[in-house]
Amino acid sequence: MGVFVREQRRVRIAVTAMMSVLALTSLGCGFVRDIGRDSSGSDSAPGAEKPTSEPTYDSNATGEVVGTNCRYDDKAQLIKFDLSIQNSSADHAFKYSFTVDFTAGESEFATDSLGSQFKEVTVAPDKDRTLTVSKGYQNSKRFWYGCAVERATKTLAG
Repeated sequence: MGVFVREQRRVRIAVTAMMSVLALTSLGCGFVRDIGRDSSGSDSAPGAEKPTSEPTYDSNATGEVVGTNCRYDDKAQLIKFDLSIQNSSADHAFKYSFTVDFTAGESEFATDSLGSQFKEVTVAPDKDRTLTVSKGYQNSKRFWYGCAVERATKTLAG
């Protein structure tokens, strides 16, 4: 028991010393930083880069890439899906990247994948784009099918 207490004190002392070192280094040890003035007259650290004015935006575009009217064209033997991509930014064009999944099966609960299509579409500021994606599917029996937009993201168009 006596050995354990001695070891526990050593650990406590070592942890306290490490915390003191961390506190001093994170607080700058109380030293004054060399602050200068840049050409615009504002304070800056020497060699510091000016922040860029990159716009901030949510890269998740799930609500901006909207699919409607999933249908089967008997004559063309295609499952078709209409998409609307809505860029609500008044200032920036975006490149939208998304995947459309197609499923079909012999019951309404079947989710047999027919594959997916990856698309990239650029949309100008404050504009909408519409397009139709399709997947070939031959079937002479009654079947169920589905279409879904998956993994929709956006980045600033360059």
